Amino acid sequence: MRLDETGSRKSWGFFGEGCSQYSHITVLHKAEVVAYSEGASIKDALVRQLYSPVRWMEPYRPLPHKGVVHAAECGPGKVLAGLNKRIVSDMTCFALTGVDAVAEAKNQLNG
Repeated sequence: MRLDETGSRKSWGFFGEGCSQYSHITVLHKAEVVAYSEGASIKDALVRQLYSPVRWMEPYRPLPHKGVVHAAECGPGKVLAGLNKRIVSDMTCFALTGVDAVAEAKNQLNG
C-alpha cells in the first residue's frame, strides 16, 4: 500500500519544525533525483518521496565521484543502507533507525 499525497502530508506534519534546523545538510530526493539543502524544500521533497516511485541506483552511483564518502538513510530498518552499500561499495551508509543509531553515526563521523 502506498500513501497518496494528502495522506503523506498529514502523516508528515511532525517533520516541519525539524527540517529548518538541518539546512546545512543536503538531502538527495530519490523520486526526482534532486538534492535540496533548504528546510522547506527538504520537507516537501521528503513528503513527495512518500507517495512517488523512487530511483535507487541513479542517485547513488555518481556520489563517490563528487567526493561523497558518507550517506545516511532514515527509516525503520537497515535494508535501505544495505542496498546503498551494494550500489556503491566504497561509500559508508548509516542506517538511522532511531535516536541511538543517529548518536552512533554522529560519534563515528566525529571520530
